Amino acid sequence: MASYKQLSKYNWKVTVSLGFEGGKRTRVAKQGFRTKADAEKYVTELKQQQNKGYVPTSENNVPFKDFILKWYEDYKKHTLGISTRASYTGRINNYIIPALGDYKIRDITPSVMQEFYNSLIDKMKPASIEKIFQILISCFKYARKQKLIYELPTDIDKVKVEAPKVEFWEDKELNIFLDRIKGTYLYNAIFIDSLTGLRVAELCGLRWCNIDLEKGYISVNSQVIYDREEKKLLFTEILKTDSSNRKVSIPPKTLGVYLKNLKEEIK
Repeated sequence: MASYKQLSKYNWKVTVSLGFEGGKRTRVAKQGFRTKADAEKYVTELKQQQNKGYVPTSENNVPFKDFILKWYEDYKKHTLGISTRASYTGRINNYIIPALGDYKIRDITPSVMQEFYNSLIDKMKPASIEKIFQILISCFKYARKQKLIYELPTDIDKVKVEAPKVEFWEDKELNIFLDRIKGTYLYNAIFIDSLTGLRVAELCGLRWCNIDLEKGYISVNSQVIYDREEKKLLFTEILKTDSSNRKVSIPPKTLGVYLKNLKEEIK
């Protein structure tokens, strides 16, 4: 059952009864419709959603900032690596909550999301905006699974994300750089990295027990990362992805010889 009230010339309010939740009647009130017909269309759509299993509850009437923080702490945080958590919380606290935090979950529509997206275009690159929206998409998918929303509001028009152009040094340029840093604390790490392509965190986690000079490979199974929440460096055997655990060949005439000599020097 629905009741309609005209608040002003182009502002209609509707209150819809959707049965009972926990012994209490569930009502949904919404205003801002230009005509009564618009309000009636909303009621029809709401009833159709209810028939498909979606029922508005008190939970989807909470501020989005409360929901996304609870989602992160109770669910998402435990699926992320330590170094990724700081990026997530930074984007949530610096971009998402200031713009969307005061909205109720059920009031965040595609038009709200489009407005948020457009506000970011002049501030950052499309690839950076996409990372923010990946968080939102994941959060809203969780909300939909909990039947707090009926459809994802993140299906909007976006600027195409261009693949970044990869630039690299030629052998001559690399050799010039290595000559400049020879004798410094940087040389060993950068020389090894130039021939293996290890990530910085993997390189920092490299130990002699990972290097098999006889068989000619490096076992990549650990890394050193900075935990921004705890503000300290951590050694961990949990890598970025499952495929990060791998064996990297050692070029025998260059890196192989260099590592053998280095190992002899530090004995």
